[in-house]
Amino acid sequence: MTEIIHNGVVNSISANNITVTITRNEACNNCALKDSCAKLSAEQLITVESSCPQNYKIGQPVELVIAEQQASVAAFLGYILPLIITLTILFGVLSISSNETLAAVLSLVSIPLYYGLLCLWKSRLRKILKINLR
Repeated sequence: MTEIIHNGVVNSISANNITVTITRNEACNNCALKDSCAKLSAEQLITVESSCPQNYKIGQPVELVIAEQQASVAAFLGYILPLIITLTILFGVLSISSNETLAAVLSLVSIPLYYGLLCLWKSRLRKILKINLR
C-alpha cells in the first residue's frame, strides 16, 4: 500500500489532538512558482488525533502519513462528487423546466449545502480518512 507523506512541525498539543504546521517540500523551494502558489501562501495547520500526545513536543519535526486510497477518497468527496451533483442538478432542472435561471440557482445552492453536510459529517470522515503521525 502506497502512502502520501508530508513533513511538518508540531504546533500545539491538547488532550487527544496534535496540531501540525505543514512545512515546504524541497521541491517547493526550487519551484519557479513558489511565490504565487496558493498551496504555500497560507500557513497550513492540520489537527491529528493521537492516542499518545505525550510522545510529542512542540517544535518537534513529524511526518503526516495518509494512505493513497484514503487520499483518493478525500479528493473524490471534496472535488469530484460536488461537481457531479452540481451538473446533475443543472441538467436535471433544465430537462424538466427549461428555466435556465432556476437551474443555475439550484445548482449553485447545492454547493454550500453539500459542503455543509460534509462539515456535519466531519467526525465520521475523520475516522474513515485517518491521518497518522510518524
